[in-house]
Amino acid sequence: MVHRLCRIKVRKASWRVKSHVVKKFAAFAAGLLLIVTGIVLLELHSPTESAFEEFWLFLAADTEYAAGYSHESFRQITAGSSEALVYALVGQPLRTAIYEDGSKYLIYSNGSFYRRREVLIKDGTVSKVFSELFID
Repeated sequence: MVHRLCRIKVRKASWRVKSHVVKKFAAFAAGLLLIVTGIVLLELHSPTESAFEEFWLFLAADTEYAAGYSHESFRQITAGSSEALVYALVGQPLRTAIYEDGSKYLIYSNGSFYRRREVLIKDGTVSKVFSELFID
């Protein structure tokens, strides 16, 4: 029985990283950390709003609201609420869209990059509340 011995020569790899690469990575990591920290702080500050929505609205928003509108009052509107309660909480909408089936949208915000705030009313009660970021 013949045994063959193999010699394997292993060279140590020399990993040299250029200082400009390290600087670019550090800048990228710091920027990413700032963005994540900002989103987390926004989430803590406003737990009822999406942190993602707050971050983008911080950068640019042109939301126009109806007179008498407030975020706190709008958050109190839920499915099943009466139409009268909606008017009592947030007042008259910017505009109202009425459909053939008798349902209507009460539109409380407008813009091209804005917080969409709408209420769908069917048979005198709230069917759905729309509260989201809208990008047109």
